[in-house]
Amino acid sequence: MIRFAGLLLVFIGYTAVPILAWQGPHDNQPLAQLEQMREAELAHEAFSACSGSGSAKADPGSAPSMQKEALTYITLISRYARRQNRGTTPWWALALYDATRAGNQSQCEAIWQQVAK
Repeated sequence: MIRFAGLLLVFIGYTAVPILAWQGPHDNQPLAQLEQMREAELAHEAFSACSGSGSAKADPGSAPSMQKEALTYITLISRYARRQNRGTTPWWALALYDATRAGNQSQCEAIWQQVAK
């Protein structure tokens, strides 16, 4: 399944189809799959968690736990990215972690725009 951050609309002909992003730990990729991902895919997973954690603002009661779950997942993704990056954590992993911790969804998007170039 292809996942993008936020709720995006893909126009196929005249039909709009919603594609949902990370909405909690049930959307985390299995460890074996994370291990097989390239750095760009790992970056997208981290971005998805970062931006998905911001969607919890609609339900203030779930926001702290969603943020914590997203931070945990981004930390895990960072470990796999660090392995691919010769022991150095990529800048995007640190930046997405900080944006998630700050609850700054627009920062998540800005970071992803830099990574996706």
